[in-house]
Amino acid sequence: ADNFSEEAPQLILLDINMPVLNGWEFLDAYMELYADKLPDTKVVILSSTIDPEDFSRAKKYPVVTQFLSKPLSTENLTELKENDWVASFFAA
Repeated sequence: ADNFSEEAPQLILLDINMPVLNGWEFLDAYMELYADKLPDTKVVILSSTIDPEDFSRAKKYPVVTQFLSKPLSTENLTELKENDWVASFFAA
């Protein structure tokens, strides 16, 4: 068995504005180093940004399955549960 892919996260909640390595830098590195090796891992961006350019930029990354606004709320989680890929993470 491939322990690397078995131990990898299936879902990453990612903020854009992080110290040292921001979300875009993380996504660029992730796409280069891991996207092909971990085809089942998806990213949900969770950010306080209101910049339309950030929403457009996120769509350019095939691993990004959703973009949610911070703070995380019941409404965000309900929206996330409606995402076909992410719904399996929520108990019925």
